[in-house]
Amino acid sequence: MDYIQEIYKLSTKFYKDYSSYKEILTNDKRSYNCLILKSKEDYFICVPFRSEITHKNAYLFKNTKRSQTHKSGLDYTKIILIKDIDYIGTNGLVDNDEYVEMMQNIKQICQEVNEYIDGYINHIENNNDTKQNTKKYKYTTLKYFHEILKI
Repeated sequence: MDYIQEIYKLSTKFYKDYSSYKEILTNDKRSYNCLILKSKEDYFICVPFRSEITHKNAYLFKNTKRSQTHKSGLDYTKIILIKDIDYIGTNGLVDNDEYVEMMQNIKQICQEVNEYIDGYINHIENNNDTKQNTKKYKYTTLKYFHEILKI
C-alpha cells in the first residue's frame, strides 16, 4: 500500500453526503484530520486522528506530548473509504511529534489498517460472528462502504 504523507481533512461535501451515518465521526465545531492511504484498489483509506481512543483497534501514540495524558492515535474503527476525490478537503494539521511518530511507524500502521479491513471483509463474507469479531467490528464505519469493498 502506498501512502500520502500529507494529512487532510474530509470535505464539507463528504460530511453533508454522510451526515446520517451514525458511526462516522462528526463534530459541528471541527472536522477530523485523517491520514490518507492509497489502497491497491481504486479508493482512498482515511484514518482519523483522535485524542481519546478506548479500544485496541488503533495505532496509539507512545512518545508524543499528548500521549502522556491522553490515549491519542489513529482510530481504525472509524476508517472512511472514498472514491470521490471531492471528499478530500483541505490539508490538515497535527502536532509535529505525532506526525513524526506516525511517519516512523507508517509501515506498521499500513499493515494494521490492511489487516483490520481484511478481517472485516472476512467477518462479513464468511459470517464469522465470533465474540471477538462482533466486539471488534461493532462500531466500525466499514459497514457503510460494502459497495467500495465489493462485499
